[in-house]
Amino acid sequence: MPEPKSLSHTLEELATVYGITESLHIGENGTLRDDQDHIINPTELEVVKTFRFEGESNPSDMSILLVLRSKSDAQHSLTATLVAPFGASADTDSAKAISSLEHDL
Repeated sequence: MPEPKSLSHTLEELATVYGITESLHIGENGTLRDDQDHIINPTELEVVKTFRFEGESNPSDMSILLVLRSKSDAQHSLTATLVAPFGASADTDSAKAISSLEHDL
């Protein structure tokens, strides 16, 4: 995949080209939740790809997009995206969620 143009463009491309339509969100205390609000165990996930977006005009627009996939020994099969703020706009819950994942960030 070429260098990302924008967060929305990258999410659209991941959905149309790679079929990744599931997304996770960050809940209280950094829990990872799916679209049905089920808690996802971060130890069952691995980070496949990371995209970083920096707000050109507003530093608070900085975000990170992670493509996550279930590890081979996970109970359920999942490929999903997770969008989280970073930098000045990052919060404690986001930091907990990101640090709970195995990654090379």
